[in-house]
Amino acid sequence: MNDFFYRNTFFSNDSTNKQLVEVKQDGIDGIPLDKPIAKDDIVVGLLIFCFVLAIITVNRLTKEFAREAKGFMHPERREYGEAGAYRGWTMILANFQTCLVLSLLTFLYIAENLVATFTLSSEYLLIAVLIVCFIAYFLLKNALYTIVNSIFFPSKKNEQWTRSFFCITAVEGILLLPALVLIVFFSFNTQNILTYIIFALGFVKLLTFYRSFTIFFRQNPLKLQIILYLCALEIIPLVSWGTILILIIDNLTINY
Repeated sequence: MNDFFYRNTFFSNDSTNKQLVEVKQDGIDGIPLDKPIAKDDIVVGLLIFCFVLAIITVNRLTKEFAREAKGFMHPERREYGEAGAYRGWTMILANFQTCLVLSLLTFLYIAENLVATFTLSSEYLLIAVLIVCFIAYFLLKNALYTIVNSIFFPSKKNEQWTRSFFCITAVEGILLLPALVLIVFFSFNTQNILTYIIFALGFVKLLTFYRSFTIFFRQNPLKLQIILYLCALEIIPLVSWGTILILIIDNLTINY
């Protein structure tokens, strides 16, 4: 009743009378992504952590990288070297650094170009989701290579390819780290630095194609077999993973 008299007063019919009515919006609380991410301590800390891992990788795996470089320039030489637990753990850290760099680059690209609100309670959860996605991608890709290569090729070539795969993945993270530094610390636009990122990723793919050819197909250059091999183990997994990543981001986005 009081509400009735409040709304129907002497000035109710006056056109200049405007009443303030509280409006309640329905929906789900989410976290909007903001561009000025360089001031965030967690993201800057992750970037510094990536930089430290890159230094450790270059310092401890210099001989491994040199051996792989010789394999690229002189594929007829078969140098396997010694693979201890020390180098193995360092290589795992180097590949994790690559996943972390790719996750941060993807996160910054989403924050700048995707105007959306996510269902996650914190932006750090989105970074964690991206890290898990990239780790899963590289693990599944390596498992797929291992299964297929163990069926068609001898064990020594499989071992040689596994080392080359981990080295190329580590190099990918080192090549992409300058782009991440420019975006975070020097406020470079992701669109401006995108050309370098695409070039680095394309260069890594060329290294992968060339190394797989020199290890598995140099003595038997069957063009159809090479095309099928690369499509099954490189192109199809990459396209499938990209589609899955887009679906995950879309499901985490609040659609109004």
